[in-house]
Amino acid sequence: MSALLFFNPENDLALASGDAHYTPPASALAMARDLQLFPCLWASADDFILLRDGQVASSLPPWGESEGGLGRVVASSVAAIAHRITSVRPWGWSPLVLRQLRDAGVPERLLPTDAQMKAYRTWSSRQTAVRLLARLRHEWPEAFLVGDSVWCESEADVAAAHERFGRLMLKAPWSGSGRGIRPVPEGLKDRTVFALDMGSLVAGSRYMSVCRTWRWSSGSRADGCATRACRCFLLQRAAYIAVT
Repeated sequence: MSALLFFNPENDLALASGDAHYTPPASALAMARDLQLFPCLWASADDFILLRDGQVASSLPPWGESEGGLGRVVASSVAAIAHRITSVRPWGWSPLVLRQLRDAGVPERLLPTDAQMKAYRTWSSRQTAVRLLARLRHEWPEAFLVGDSVWCESEADVAAAHERFGRLMLKAPWSGSGRGIRPVPEGLKDRTVFALDMGSLVAGSRYMSVCRTWRWSSGSRADGCATRACRCFLLQRAAYIAVT
């Protein structure tokens, strides 16, 4: 069984647009071209990678070797290897990548339905993060979870969040590469901070970082679990630790 992998780092921006004919910025497209073989890092030996010019390359995990080498072009189009593909796995799903895959000749049977695409967009929204954070803090009170956020659908909701949090950060429901995030000035009156052009946004408390430390380790522990990077931020009101 082989999967067709496709690296589309512009997906968050395309998801925010929601337009199947969205044109990503040049910087995102350049990254997509430069890193089009990036899926080799997690691919199985019999997987394929769809390249930006429509050709298909072989895929090997970084620890494997075989004749031909990593990223060798094996087909001029998806049609040539379609009978060997059992799944399609892009970096992320959006109307744009769905159109791109169709244009490349990926069989319709391997693509998400309209209902699945709607679910992917919902799961990718920051509204999902708002719900999950509230649930985690309620069901896991002993965990050190920092931060709070609310879903806003009107200017009145934003004003209420500002009253609640004081220092405020507004975020678009979908965004990428640092876009769609705005700190709110101390006073909201007669200020345009963020347009509700997506119909809603997320408002959360804005913390001030006073210290940042990094710790990195690699390899495996005795119990077989891989070690990971750990980032620790000391904030003005609390500490935030993220394991990546």
